[in-house]
Amino acid sequence: MLNMTTSEFKAWFDGFSQGVSDSPTKEQWEMIKKKMDEVSEETPYQVPNLTRLSPPLEFNPNHKSILNPPYTVTCKTNDSSTHCVSAWN
Repeated sequence: MLNMTTSEFKAWFDGFSQGVSDSPTKEQWEMIKKKMDEVSEETPYQVPNLTRLSPPLEFNPNHKSILNPPYTVTCKTNDSSTHCVSAWN
């Protein structure tokens, strides 16, 4: 027995019902019930496990790397421009 989703069953039923006049015959009704047995409610996609995601990083203005970066930036200004130089500590 093959499985089909509810969307696939709807597509099958739309085509099947075009061949049925006012109401299905006993044989046609049995065919509909047989197709209904093939419908599964399986989700066609995976829901992500959100508990495995890491929490967002928080900004800490007192963190050592913020207060003491591994480099120094020195700027000198003259009348027409500013010149900055960075160096690793």
